[in-house]
Amino acid sequence: MKPEEKWRSLIENVPDIITVSDRDGTIQFINHTVSGMTPEQVIGKKLYDYISPEYHETAKKLIEQVFQTGVGSDYELIGAGPDGTSSWYWSRIGPVKHDGQVVAASIITRDITERKKAEKEIKETTDKLQTIFENITDMVAYVDKYGKILDVNERVQDLLGYKPSEVIGKHFSKLGIVRLKDTPKIVKLFRDTVKSGKPSTPIELTINHKDGSSIDVEVFTRFIKKDGKAERIVSIFRNITDRKKAEEEIKRLGLAVEQSTDGIAIGDSEPKLIYVNRAYAEMHGYSREEMIGMKVADLHNEEQIEEYKKDIAKVKTKGFWLGEISHIRKDGTTFPTYMSVTLLKNDKGKPNGILAIARNITERKKTEEMAKESEQRFRYIFDNAADGIVLANVESRRFHTCNKKFCEMLGYSEEEIKNIGVADIHPKEYLPHIIDQFERQTQGEFTLTKDSPVKKKDDSVFYADINAIPMTLEGNRYLLGIFRDVTGRKLAEEALRQSEVKYRTLLENLPQKIFLKDKNSVYISCNENYAADLKIKAEEIAGKTDYDFYPRELAEKYRADDKKIIESGQTKDIEETYIKYGQEVIVHTIKTPVRDEQENVIGILGIFRDITRQKQTEEELDMYREKMTRAEQLASLGTLSATVAHELTQPLTVISLAIENSLAELKKKSCPDSMMQDLKKGLSEVSHATSIVNRFRNFARESPDKAISKTDLKVIAERIKNLLNERARRAKVTLEVKEIGKLPPIYANEKDMEQLFFTLVDNAIQSADGKNNHKLIINGKFRDNYVELRFSDNCGGIAPENIDRIFEPFFSTRPQGEGTGLGLCIVQRIVSRAGGKICVESKIGEGSTFLVTLPINSSERF
Repeated sequence: MKPEEKWRSLIENVPDIITVSDRDGTIQFINHTVSGMTPEQVIGKKLYDYISPEYHETAKKLIEQVFQTGVGSDYELIGAGPDGTSSWYWSRIGPVKHDGQVVAASIITRDITERKKAEKEIKETTDKLQTIFENITDMVAYVDKYGKILDVNERVQDLLGYKPSEVIGKHFSKLGIVRLKDTPKIVKLFRDTVKSGKPSTPIELTINHKDGSSIDVEVFTRFIKKDGKAERIVSIFRNITDRKKAEEEIKRLGLAVEQSTDGIAIGDSEPKLIYVNRAYAEMHGYSREEMIGMKVADLHNEEQIEEYKKDIAKVKTKGFWLGEISHIRKDGTTFPTYMSVTLLKNDKGKPNGILAIARNITERKKTEEMAKESEQRFRYIFDNAADGIVLANVESRRFHTCNKKFCEMLGYSEEEIKNIGVADIHPKEYLPHIIDQFERQTQGEFTLTKDSPVKKKDDSVFYADINAIPMTLEGNRYLLGIFRDVTGRKLAEEALRQSEVKYRTLLENLPQKIFLKDKNSVYISCNENYAADLKIKAEEIAGKTDYDFYPRELAEKYRADDKKIIESGQTKDIEETYIKYGQEVIVHTIKTPVRDEQENVIGILGIFRDITRQKQTEEELDMYREKMTRAEQLASLGTLSATVAHELTQPLTVISLAIENSLAELKKKSCPDSMMQDLKKGLSEVSHATSIVNRFRNFARESPDKAISKTDLKVIAERIKNLLNERARRAKVTLEVKEIGKLPPIYANEKDMEQLFFTLVDNAIQSADGKNNHKLIINGKFRDNYVELRFSDNCGGIAPENIDRIFEPFFSTRPQGEGTGLGLCIVQRIVSRAGGKICVESKIGEGSTFLVTLPINSSERF
């Protein structure tokens, strides 16, 4: 590639837009299609056509500055597309010089619209978070990892009596707000947060107010990361003094409060709600968590606020109040209640809150017709629910009624359901667990029975999540059971478990050694194959380093390789030494960086395998190929010698006869003696040339003393297969040897047989395209004192026009410079000397079969 082509290719493929403009802003070059227009459509137009008008003058001044001073600059502007859209761009304008003169301006432009949006969002978010920080009802403090207070919101004055300026910059332990006995507890909380990097479990403390009083608080901590490390801690202090007092009250009230069908709530002195039971939250449509902290006044509409205030005043003066009042639900609707409100006092007899008991009397106030409509509406929902719903009697554990879905699930009719109970729809071995859950749910304990096996009428089983709610109807206690079929989820989880087992089994049975390290080269895990080499169990490797297993010099090399990969972020193939059972071996290692979701390198995955035997085989193969090449070179020289001898013999004979005839004729006539002497001298030289040719012919003859011995063809076949296996694998050729072991040994030269097998197998491998999978099968038969060897491949075949020439010396279908063209020629000679035959069948695009026939005893032919 020419230098200018290389630079042009680079410019065309950078993601930024590169534009070249003359002094008046005419575009001379652009490297990208922009705004749906090709470079050809843009070149020749004004740069300002693609810039919002308010930035035209700025752009002109910057271009003029480049031409006047040769100095470039960066700027941000809004670009206008031909379709009317606009985007923010960052541009760098610089000079294009020729012979030291500015001849054009280059503008590199990058779309920063998303960055601008992100900056705006970040500012808005920051302002919002600052507002939240200042207005949150809890005290929030930013603390460094050593316990020093970096910032705190205004709530510190409400909670502790200190101004923010009095605590910022000081250590928690120096303020005296944490009691000495609780100091280890909060220090441990901070340390655990820094160490784990996770939000803490809240702890409860009693801390000191500036005036000396004590306050119960709940402390939460959460870390803030900087460069991947926990550098700051957010600590939230929530005043739970009133809640703690309320909890004491709740303990005295007992479990009956939670199980009550009436709504029960406790308010502080304001009053704000500091406790509600489940019934109170449900009747208002809120979760219990949502109601904590709400003002009691917010549960009444504007028309009743004055009445509410009068009722609260009665409570404070008389100590109690009874009566009816409407409440507002979360969705804005109202409902009537009958309320009992009692004033609560502390140990010193001072009022500190109220206890309210509310009963929803909506049903009592509705007409019978409305009640009927409600029942029909509920029945429709009940019958058409997607989950199975059943009502079970607490005492008998028999079913009272159910919806259609429950019948479909179990295969019973509704009448049949009424004649069975809990014990009839679960396998016997699982029944004790179900009964235990039933009893706990009866007592009001919320328990979800997950993945419970449910038995159908036909005894088949499906799995369900069962949720139960205690309720009372007409004086009888029931559990309302909701059954959700999770068989599909259960099967999916089992499939996932089996998949994990399968892939773990696959990992553990791979011949490769596999390990995972963190970015400090500390082992995280490995497979059993690697652990076995280290004489440990796989789970024992976590936390170890290479120094624990290898000599220091080798360990330092491994860690240096790890460091390069972590720093470069590139996968690396390495051939290196490795200690296995105390012996040094050669391994091929692939080390690749492991990244997190943000593409940061967090570790290294290593996969390696022992290639010692492969390296030895490659060396053996190189030596063998060198011997084969030497044999081919000698054969080439012999063939050349025979050819030269054959070609020169006839002309030398003709010359010799011509000179002899001339001498005979000249003897009959008178001629100068010098002429006779010259002719005799020429005849002598022809005789000398003939002797040289005969020496060439003798050189071309095969040595008559090749060693003949009993030769096992299976041993030779396996030897050649092992020798060429790796080469075949890289060419995607599978080598198979069949039926060779059943052949009797033959009398032949063992090296000749090796060369025969090597050449035919190597030719098949070289014929493969290296892309698709191929196969070479070597098998043999014995018949009539002959063995038949068949070399069959599907590696592409031989062109018909080359079939008759493949055994010719120096003929080759390979590219020029690859091979001598003597391999098959030599094979044919070996077979011929042994008294056998060789032939080939081939179909282009499919493959070839070489059939070699050899006598059992061929020694007389050598």
